[in-house]
Amino acid sequence: MVASPLLLLLPSSLLLLSSCSSCPPLLFASSSSRLLGSKLPISFSKSASSPLTARTRALFTVASPRRRPPPSSLSAMVASSSPSPSTLIPSSPATDMVQVLSSFPARTYRPPWWARQAHVNTIVGALFATPPTPSYERERWTTPDGDFVDIDFLRSELPASRGIVLLYHGLESNSLAPLTVRQARSLSMAGFDVAAIGFRGCSGEDNLTPGGYHLGFTDDVHFIAKRLHE
Repeated sequence: MVASPLLLLLPSSLLLLSSCSSCPPLLFASSSSRLLGSKLPISFSKSASSPLTARTRALFTVASPRRRPPPSSLSAMVASSSPSPSTLIPSSPATDMVQVLSSFPARTYRPPWWARQAHVNTIVGALFATPPTPSYERERWTTPDGDFVDIDFLRSELPASRGIVLLYHGLESNSLAPLTVRQARSLSMAGFDVAAIGFRGCSGEDNLTPGGYHLGFTDDVHFIAKRLHE
């Protein structure tokens, strides 16, 4: 499985990105509760036994994570999705979504000549590419159920912010994980404010209520996104 981004499009330019390797690549539109599956290049485990319906297969394109054909643009992928976006969400939000996605053109990754072997690429990255810890500003918000969630904010490096990105880590990770830190720093350099969530029990302190977060627990994400949007 490969990590896939999850984007939440809101009128206030709020994006939601995931560094979770087990999260499905779905796109949400704020004016509709339905999902728009896009033809983002993703890979499914060969050992997966659950059958996919014809409708599900029409929404996704399976591609090898190592030999992924570079798309001409994300807007072209969204425009060619089947069924058409107009059957899932209103046309105006879909048009806005295509415009946002087209601002992130796909680029082919070309490793240096000495790191073309996949294992070398992984080892070198793990040993020598650890990014410095960003200057997070942590805030603790009380959740509606009486618990808390920690959010690490990183301000835009540009004078005028282009919006805020809600960034959440993978299972049993945290906002200081190398992948999360790299994403936060890149977004900050590009002019975005970043809000990196520390899920319950993952920010250095146990949560107050019984139970913990899991892949299907989206209450905190909804709570934070709604509060930031307000």
